[in-house]
Amino acid sequence: MNLKSLRLLSVVIPARDEEGCIASTIEHLHLELSLRGVPHEIIVVDDGSTDSTWQILERETAKISTLRPVKNPRPHGFGRAIMRGLDAMAGDAVVIMMADESDDCRDVVRYWEKLNEGHDCVFGSRFLKHGGVIDYPPLKLALNRAANFSSGSSSATASTTLRTPSKPTAAKSSTACAPSSLRISTSRSNSR
Repeated sequence: MNLKSLRLLSVVIPARDEEGCIASTIEHLHLELSLRGVPHEIIVVDDGSTDSTWQILERETAKISTLRPVKNPRPHGFGRAIMRGLDAMAGDAVVIMMADESDDCRDVVRYWEKLNEGHDCVFGSRFLKHGGVIDYPPLKLALNRAANFSSGSSSATASTTLRTPSKPTAAKSSTACAPSSLRISTSRSNSR
């Protein structure tokens, strides 16, 4: 397999009214990626925030050169914010991450490493064997598992990381994961 190395990781973060956590999420992510030598851009999509999320993003751009905040025009919505971020990205790989830092930045590095081993896609789920959750409300966990069981789904909440030979057209969002217990599945294409 003659696989070209990836040159840039785009991290897309949809955000709506995240003034209490967006700065620390971005700073921690940037620090982890920089310390691990991962070339990156962080695209935070403000999805119609009514708090000071946008002003915080503007301030953070002075400190973090790889931060690229964008606004999502109406109509708003989580999926639309993700698509706006995918449209704005320049990388050849993408991770979708939550604004409240419920995703561990170290997992983003692990995804990048797996992609650079030649995998086309990396999936992480808190509900696969050896996965785990931290501070997840017990009732919500029980309802989530019951809904997934009844629908036959084993990993409805998963993070997806994609190698992008061209712009991706769909992606799933990440969810809260214990960093040491995130189970990663990978997929490799035979078409290379």
